[in-house]
Amino acid sequence: MDNIYLWTQNVINNWNEKNIQLEKSVSESEIRKAEDIIGIKFPISFIELYKRANGFKDSDCNENMISIWPIQKIIEEYPIDNSNKDFVSFCDYFIFSHCIGFLKGTDGIFKDYGHKILIASSFEECIDLINANSNLIY
Repeated sequence: MDNIYLWTQNVINNWNEKNIQLEKSVSESEIRKAEDIIGIKFPISFIELYKRANGFKDSDCNENMISIWPIQKIIEEYPIDNSNKDFVSFCDYFIFSHCIGFLKGTDGIFKDYGHKILIASSFEECIDLINANSNLIY
């Protein structure tokens, strides 16, 4: 848990240094409610990060046009009634050029170009790739 706390603090510090506007934290009960609506169990690193910063405020994005979504947008964008319901996005690149998220029942983080491409083995690795501007994100 200490490593997750340290990782979370480093992520938030990175975003603050880049003047990214962050949403205020969200409670664990709100995250659990989102899990129930979407039908997914978020990893502990996701939960800990969102308990401290609930995504980017007002669709703000980093310098590379990536926007990390607040929990409410994750719920709103979840496609409950179409064939893509196994994909749970938590961010997008260049205003929905493509999304990045979880694939239900599968480990890792994927980007969605109409087909899913594995880009990271964990949520932490994905956020680190985003913050490092890795080509894997694009």
